[in-house]
Amino acid sequence: MKHFPEKNDRPHTLHHVGEEWLTSMQPADVIALEESETLRHSVDSIFFAVLACPQCSTLSLITSQQYYGIIPVLCGSRFCSCRFRIEDQSQLVYLPVN
Repeated sequence: MKHFPEKNDRPHTLHHVGEEWLTSMQPADVIALEESETLRHSVDSIFFAVLACPQCSTLSLITSQQYYGIIPVLCGSRFCSCRFRIEDQSQLVYLPVN
């Protein structure tokens, strides 16, 4: 079973990394697709970035609305219930799970 960090141990900011980190992304790492020519051509244009869940590191594609905090981000893993909003393109605000 995968170990999830305690609430106090979760990152509170995004960490922007380059596409060379795709296979080793850590919690809260993010790759903006506009900065990655290779990834940009491989991913549907509705997506803005690749994000490693700040709780479990599951990689997900997020939209610009999620990146700019308009709508929340939900972890795509079936084992993780992390839900958060991104503020100021860098701050992670964790939301309660309903």
